[in-house]
Amino acid sequence: MTKREQHQHINKLFYTYVEQNFPEYTISFDEGYGRVYFIPKSNQANDSIEYHQSRHDVCCANWASSKTKTDTITMEKYLNKITSRKLPPINGTAFLIGMIMRTLALGLGAVFIATFLYLIITGILNTTIM
Repeated sequence: MTKREQHQHINKLFYTYVEQNFPEYTISFDEGYGRVYFIPKSNQANDSIEYHQSRHDVCCANWASSKTKTDTITMEKYLNKITSRKLPPINGTAFLIGMIMRTLALGLGAVFIATFLYLIITGILNTTIM
């Protein structure tokens, strides 16, 4: 699994967990910037929980209700559990192709640098000889 696939897998597991264990929250993907909000169906904005998709952490406002704070702690424990376990390793073929592409990129970069230096040196020599 690539890092992106790992993040997507963790997010999918977490959303499923929230939907099953916290039906009183609506999941809102409207904000963007990697943040998802769990808004209580009672529409109390102070009791919303924020989830960051790449950091995999949750938080709520200091003035949120005690139930929201307890829910946040429960969600955080679950996130710690799923992010700390070993995920499947990167697929061998994808890893090999990635290594080949990096090697080619380094090789092409070296060729471009050598060509550039050759052109500069020949240009200097041509102006010096003439």
